[in-house]
Amino acid sequence: SIRDIIQNNLIKIDISTYDFLLNISKNDNRKILIFPGTTFYETKRTSLEKEISLYNEYFKFVAKKIEFNTILFKPHPGSYKEKLRLISERTNLISPINNAKSIYQDISNLPLEIVVDLLLKSNKNLKIYLPICSSGSFSTCMIFANNIYPLKAFGRKLIKKYIYQNYV
Repeated sequence: SIRDIIQNNLIKIDISTYDFLLNISKNDNRKILIFPGTTFYETKRTSLEKEISLYNEYFKFVAKKIEFNTILFKPHPGSYKEKLRLISERTNLISPINNAKSIYQDISNLPLEIVVDLLLKSNKNLKIYLPICSSGSFSTCMIFANNIYPLKAFGRKLIKKYIYQNYV
């Protein structure tokens, strides 16, 4: 099980990473949007500016439909650090209903299933909204079906708008 992997140290988790995830799920953070990052820019399927605009538009769309306390942007392991800095600076993740955003480079190498398990360890009543945009997000949704609320990722309109046409 996932807990066995953590408890038997098959995956090493830095204490600051562990504390970061536990703190996100505590207190009034009952609804979290976890957004698994992409490598559209790194794989040359779009420009850096367009990828950031894609996230911005998606987050604004989701924020109109769902009230959540925190957005956790989980970077893809292949994401460039510079891109993560720019996403943090340029995306408008905070709205009147969303009071926090978090991008933490150190969770990029953790499987999404482990990230969710650690969040739920601190708050079993947590509601996690998760765009289903990869096999990792799909399996996480299946494993934690009682706590994950799946969302459509991007959609055709945003993909056509921001991804180079030869990849659409």
